[in-house]
Amino acid sequence: MRELRPGRGRRFPLLSRQRGQALAFIGVTTVVVLLGLLLLYNVAQLTTQKMKLQNTADAAAYSGALTEARDYNFTAYANRAMIANQVAVAQIVGLRSWARNLDSVYKSGPFNWVPQTFASLSALSAMWTTVWNVVRTAAGGIESVMNAIAGPLVTVLDLLIDALYYGSTAYHIAMILTVPETVVEVIEKNDPDASLSTSLTQIGFAAKHALDVYGFTSDYDPTKSGNDDNKSGSSKDRQANVIFNSQDGFYNFRSYPWPLPILIDPTKAIPGNFGTMFMIMYHSGGTELKNKSGTYMKSWTGADATGLFTILMVWIFVPFPVPIPIPIPTPQGYGAALAGSNNDLQPATGNFNHNFAQAYGSTFVNPLTMVPGWINVGNGTGATLDSNGGLKKYWDVSNRDQASATANQNTSGPELLIEVEKPMSTIAISSSPSMNIGGGDTGQLWLADGTQDNKIKSLSKAQSYFARPTKLFPRGDGKTEYGSLYNPYWQARLMPNNLLEQGASILTQSFP
Repeated sequence: MRELRPGRGRRFPLLSRQRGQALAFIGVTTVVVLLGLLLLYNVAQLTTQKMKLQNTADAAAYSGALTEARDYNFTAYANRAMIANQVAVAQIVGLRSWARNLDSVYKSGPFNWVPQTFASLSALSAMWTTVWNVVRTAAGGIESVMNAIAGPLVTVLDLLIDALYYGSTAYHIAMILTVPETVVEVIEKNDPDASLSTSLTQIGFAAKHALDVYGFTSDYDPTKSGNDDNKSGSSKDRQANVIFNSQDGFYNFRSYPWPLPILIDPTKAIPGNFGTMFMIMYHSGGTELKNKSGTYMKSWTGADATGLFTILMVWIFVPFPVPIPIPIPTPQGYGAALAGSNNDLQPATGNFNHNFAQAYGSTFVNPLTMVPGWINVGNGTGATLDSNGGLKKYWDVSNRDQASATANQNTSGPELLIEVEKPMSTIAISSSPSMNIGGGDTGQLWLADGTQDNKIKSLSKAQSYFARPTKLFPRGDGKTEYGSLYNPYWQARLMPNNLLEQGASILTQSFP
């Protein structure tokens, strides 16, 4: 370039020819900067909206799984109430039987004269007769009260058990209908512009979930011999076993010597002093769940029997005095009761989890109570307290065989997988209708959103699961408890989506 020397009156021809080149550079740079800023803004908006949509999807999936967990917990509470009421029915049947036995011993039975006769052979007969007369007066009142209230109480409890089953059934149906409604409502509350996807992916997810929910639980009828509740394996007679293991001592085995009245006459040890030296009564009784074919698990029967044990002292002189104590067991009283339709009191068969020696509090192996026990069998139970007695239908998990520590634990419920979408038109980016920056799709600053179907989507998965808090509610045996519908420890949790689920969502995005 030639050197230009400024001077008076001179011009700069080369500089004038370069005028305006900076404007072109500034214009290009400005467009690039603006595109960068728009891109940065768009990315920030899409990232924010994607995070918000994911939170919405997580909240909806978790809420749906929580609804299912509440259904399982409600059923668990209902089952526990049913078991408690069945135990109460068994106790009332036992009390009715016991009251009849008490009345038979002291007042109405054919053998109530026997102890009074033996007591009269002792100089200390008042030890026996005083207590006897007091209890005799009370026995009639107890029998009258139990006769009046036992039947209505059992009827109410049986109706309540039925109501609990139908209530849990209704709640279960309501849960199935409520889960989709809950998911949609939570989505709307969190983001009014978002909605549950109607893609083939979501339809497939919903169909699978419905099948899983349907198959996860089942209702069982323990009164039908040979059905799932009575098959062989660890789940056989599950409800009956839970009730049996919830029993108390009175319901199962009310066998004991009566502490009063009692007669002990030491004067009979004096040579030549004949008469009654010792008297005591022994009672045996229990309540049984009948599992006889034809009326399987449809009846509770109670049977009680009381025997009297007397030692009569006799002296002989040969020529010195020799005492001969003569033990005399005699029947004293008996009573029975029934709730259901099977009034069979046979001890050998038909009693759940009890053999002949265990039936009715071991009545039939006790030499003092076996005779009145067999009289009970011959007389029968009398009129039923409620013909609708026995076990009822209930709900539980379907897969109940828990034969190992690694299989069939039922600790996880059905997975709820949802796909949530949001239209790009509702997101404020440069190309959205609310902003429309860039001059349309032919403008220099136009940035298309690039999303499939002009929507953003998020997947989320949740499930109900069973976990008993070991610190808050530890088991006495220290074992890990498997999932069931007997304990209300069902909760909800979010789950990661696997590659197959993500791939299914991507593949079907082109199909609205």
